[in-house]
Amino acid sequence: MNHKGDRKQGEDRLSSLPDNILISILSRLPLRSAIVTECLSSQWRGLWTNITSINIKPGTTWKYSDEFLNALDEIRSRIVSPCIHSFSFEFIHGVQGKFKPPYFDSWVQQICDRNIRELKLTWRSECGGWSSERRQFPSFIFETQSLVSIELISSSEWDLPDDCEPIKLPNLKNLGINICPSTCEWVEKQIQLCPSLEQLSLACDNFFRTFSGVRIVCSNQNLRRLSINFDSSAISHNVVINAPKIEYLAIRAPKMSTFSFATKPIMLREAKINIFGTTTPLLSNELNHLMSKFYEDISNVGFLIFQINSQYNCCRCWSCVLNVLTLNVSDIGADGMSCRLPKLGQARKLRVLKTINIKCYLPNNYDSRLDRSFVALIKYLLNNAVDLEHFKVNLDAGQLSEYVIVKHNKSVELKLCRLLYWCPMISKRCGVEFVCLNK
Repeated sequence: MNHKGDRKQGEDRLSSLPDNILISILSRLPLRSAIVTECLSSQWRGLWTNITSINIKPGTTWKYSDEFLNALDEIRSRIVSPCIHSFSFEFIHGVQGKFKPPYFDSWVQQICDRNIRELKLTWRSECGGWSSERRQFPSFIFETQSLVSIELISSSEWDLPDDCEPIKLPNLKNLGINICPSTCEWVEKQIQLCPSLEQLSLACDNFFRTFSGVRIVCSNQNLRRLSINFDSSAISHNVVINAPKIEYLAIRAPKMSTFSFATKPIMLREAKINIFGTTTPLLSNELNHLMSKFYEDISNVGFLIFQINSQYNCCRCWSCVLNVLTLNVSDIGADGMSCRLPKLGQARKLRVLKTINIKCYLPNNYDSRLDRSFVALIKYLLNNAVDLEHFKVNLDAGQLSEYVIVKHNKSVELKLCRLLYWCPMISKRCGVEFVCLNK
């Protein structure tokens, strides 16, 4: 068998493809990999300069080197594509030399002038955490009418130029941005000026410890998907959602935050709610009322993932399961189940609920009296879910590894499993699965 001939024939088949297909292939490769294809043959030489997707991320060896910066200048001067489909650039705070905001911005400016469709810019600190260096987003990003997707990720607080005003972006469908209290008003206006916006992601990291929190209204008539990630338990946030066509909602936020809808989201089909926080302070009656109303408003979802911290004490949060098709509850402790469950008449049974998955962590200082609230919740669900098909409970007394799962905790798991086994069930076709002892 002539392996050499086979290899040559394979190379010829690839090289025989039209240039536009080869350029499309190169555009899907990392930038450095695309560039080295020049070495394959004379036919490949210069093809990479027509790529339509660019992803630049300083490596561990090039991060500070003049070689990397000189290479960027060379790349910038050789790319001739009149239209860039996507551009991703990671900027590292603290890098010395000319790799500073003016240089960084000039790169982005050139790309934005080429009918860019997807733009992702990341500012992160050298160590990967928070940076005290304040960053200013270049205003021309929000003046680029061709953009369909914008993602701006920053590990530090950011500002906008004083003369930067929100501008209508008619083609923008996806916006992902880190927000801080000083920029909320601007972001609010920009969201409203994107008539084609379908997906919005907002994040607020835990470096804003000196502020009272984010206050923002997300108002867009065509928004379909909204993701909110507020990663600080020391801050309370307030978010109002005015998106009548919203279909998907994901929230990760501290306990003291509040969320509300301007109008009931009747098209909402999937929700993922993750509430976390410390034992203090307890929620006020006002906050309890606001969040109870929020849960009632999402009670029409078909799929609900409910991650709730064990100290969270919203009295009526469980009313949101009334019309849910699939309910996943995780990251809770048995002591977090003591809430007032809504009373259901015969006409208001959980007739839609088909699947329930509950994952519960038992605290080290577990008190057997807590059985009552946890088992009461299970009984409530089983007594009211008339068409339930699958029910799974995963009890876990371990904290770190099998070495810390003491005999007492194992007995707690077994005891609760026995109690759950004897819970009455209204559905005649439900399969029940109990998982304990980390198995």
